[in-house]
Amino acid sequence: MTRIETGLPADNYGGADLREPIKAEAPAWRPEQKAIRHRSFFSCFNCLGIAVLFFAVVVGGAAVVAARTGLVSLPVLTALVYQPPEPIHWVKNNAPRPLPNLTAPASRLVLDEASLTKSLQGSVQEFNLSQERLQIRLAQVAIEPDNLEIFAQFSRPAGGYLSFELAPRLANGKLIFIVKKIKLGQLGLPRWLGGIALEQLLNSQLDELLAGSPMVFKAVALETGRLIIDLEPAVK
Repeated sequence: MTRIETGLPADNYGGADLREPIKAEAPAWRPEQKAIRHRSFFSCFNCLGIAVLFFAVVVGGAAVVAARTGLVSLPVLTALVYQPPEPIHWVKNNAPRPLPNLTAPASRLVLDEASLTKSLQGSVQEFNLSQERLQIRLAQVAIEPDNLEIFAQFSRPAGGYLSFELAPRLANGKLIFIVKKIKLGQLGLPRWLGGIALEQLLNSQLDELLAGSPMVFKAVALETGRLIIDLEPAVK
């Protein structure tokens, strides 16, 4: 609305009567506009704070995960969340027995952890020679009544530890191993991340071991330091 529409005389345009309506109009928009500015400022500030907090949580979580693997050393954080893992027990360096030949009839097989460790170390040597990026410093198979563990320490990358906890099972006359747990350093990994491949490898080796044998697996048990397998003649 123009000043002419107010109905004021033209000669009063510069006078006090014209200034009064202008003053009366001012409070109608200035406080509201100021409040909008304040709300807009605090809204942007809150969004920025949320973004910074989200970034800090993501970065902090990633740092904790990295520290728990033991593959990287982070000041203060590594000391808080990581200790070098150890196996369920260390396998004594006893003279291992040779692995049995299953083509000959037998009713029971007793595989001690020293023999299994010796076999594993042979596979580790082949693995180390096949590539250079990953190098395994030591590896062992430890057995307790409720657990069979494959434990390895890497020399490259330095400080890396990897362990698998397995459980033997019988299925349709076959002995198979199920991966229960995988840990990289102190970090637990999902079973599908390497566990399924390890199961397939072990199970295929067991099939090769029993190929041509007149026996099939009947029962399996774990004792401290030993894997005990009972066999029976295959039904023809």
